[in-house]
Amino acid sequence: MPLPSSAFPVSGGNLIHEILAILEAMKQNPITSALVAAGLAGTYLLYNMVQRARSLGSLQGPTSPSFLSGHLSQFFDPATGHDFYAMLRNKYGRVCRLKGTLGEDQLWISDPRALQDMTMKENYNFLMSRELTTFIDVTVGSFILTIHVVPTFTALTQELENAILSDMNDEDGKGTVDVFKWANLITLEMIGQGGLGHTFGVMDGKGEDLIYAFGRMLPALIELWWARPFLPLLKKFGSGPFGRYIAERIPLSSVQELIKISDTLNNMAADIYKRKKDAIANGTSHTQVGAGSDIMTLLLKQNEVLPPNQRMSEEELVSQILGLVFAGSDGTSSSIAITINFLVQHPEIQDKLRAEVQEAYHQYGQDLDYDQLNSLTLLDAICRESLRLLPAQPISERTAMKDWTLTLHQPVKSSDGKTMITHIPVRKGTQIYVGLDAANRDKQIWGDDADEFKPSRWLGDLPASVKDSKMPSAYSSM
Repeated sequence: MPLPSSAFPVSGGNLIHEILAILEAMKQNPITSALVAAGLAGTYLLYNMVQRARSLGSLQGPTSPSFLSGHLSQFFDPATGHDFYAMLRNKYGRVCRLKGTLGEDQLWISDPRALQDMTMKENYNFLMSRELTTFIDVTVGSFILTIHVVPTFTALTQELENAILSDMNDEDGKGTVDVFKWANLITLEMIGQGGLGHTFGVMDGKGEDLIYAFGRMLPALIELWWARPFLPLLKKFGSGPFGRYIAERIPLSSVQELIKISDTLNNMAADIYKRKKDAIANGTSHTQVGAGSDIMTLLLKQNEVLPPNQRMSEEELVSQILGLVFAGSDGTSSSIAITINFLVQHPEIQDKLRAEVQEAYHQYGQDLDYDQLNSLTLLDAICRESLRLLPAQPISERTAMKDWTLTLHQPVKSSDGKTMITHIPVRKGTQIYVGLDAANRDKQIWGDDADEFKPSRWLGDLPASVKDSKMPSAYSSM
């Protein structure tokens, strides 16, 4: 529900607009602008920190290890991040207060009622954080997020099977299979052929620069977590060629690596865009990979029939290519590898799955179509359970776009332990971390076996607690 106007004191309403106006005027002097931007970025963060601190002060939360970075270094640590999320879940339950840059109060939450409000009912009031969208935008551009590509995927999975069998047959049948490597390669090629109508050739040992760029993009972004709070303001001040000029002179290997990755991916996307555009103009799309049924070809054709004022620009279309790859490559390959790992740990489930697939092959043949794949109930249950335990996106970052009050499914204790909190006032601009992984392992919802890999839970009726939670996910309980 919206907050009453008296819920927070009136703030200096035009301060941010004045800051941005000053930055625009100072672009004429790059050196002075660079120095002033750094100072104003810190002032901007401090101003917002003070304004938002009051709303979350009553919540419990861990002690901040650093005033400068708060909990961000723990939150975005690729090696120990999951352990930190688990600690929050086990110690504080469904809600707690975290610290961001310069001690700014931030909200971590996995309460099902609040999650439903933020991601479904009131999702337009809780959008992806500006820091994250800017981070993605400066790397791959702005992008938007069928059964026609299933035959392409089927052919590629046959290539994957052959490659894995070849590895297994090395050293007299005792060869080692790098599952994560093959999952990365096959995912990249699936997105290329099914999404872009293009082959990267990675299954044949080609595209080493692209493999490196795709493999290092997300780790490189995570390594620069400390820069995220400053990006929206700095981009407003130094976008375009000037921003590039400044970035190239930052003496940090992580920044320079990200520039190299961004250039590699943008050059790849521009080349694919030109090829697809020329094929459509020449009427030869049907002769290319995917036979013209790929997502990018359909998007380009649809764009041509729109009124001129509604068409996407060339820059936007190139960004769609990057977006398709960025959105699907790393998360999909990780999910494949994780699911295989679960099956290795549970050979009895693996045997049942093999029997189900063999029965489908006997009934339909080995080239299963979309509906036939969806009829494999155990396979579907295994995918659901794998995504529940280790979702591709364990945390969803949101920013409150207006002052709001989140209603909790169950009350939580205040920081002094004296009262129970049923509603959380959230101020506009507050950074919120939606704990999807914590919600998926909530024992009050899923039962005492919430941490166990049990695909069978999806083969019967789910408990009322799961159905009532209506939590958002790729396989929600709705």
